Amino acid sequence: MHFGGIDLVTMASPIFELQSKFGGIMTIRFNIPGMTCGGCARSITKAIQGIDTAAKVETDIPERRVSVETGADSASLIAAIREVGYEAQAA
Repeated sequence: MHFGGIDLVTMASPIFELQSKFGGIMTIRFNIPGMTCGGCARSITKAIQGIDTAAKVETDIPERRVSVETGADSASLIAAIREVGYEAQAA
């Protein structure tokens, strides 16, 4: 449902509330069990930056974790990561 150009479902989400409160940028962390090498990390980084070109992405291959400073919502980032063949869960 939209109201004045704003999606009310998005507006009601806790992530939207945090983004609004802190100027739109937040850090989101993901566990990515299938990220095992530098090629995986590059694919995941590229997918995330396809959603938010200004996102700062840090990958930790041994821990299989990704940390993202972004204004995008986690659901969009998870969908992008899944599109390139990796499972992602919010950490």
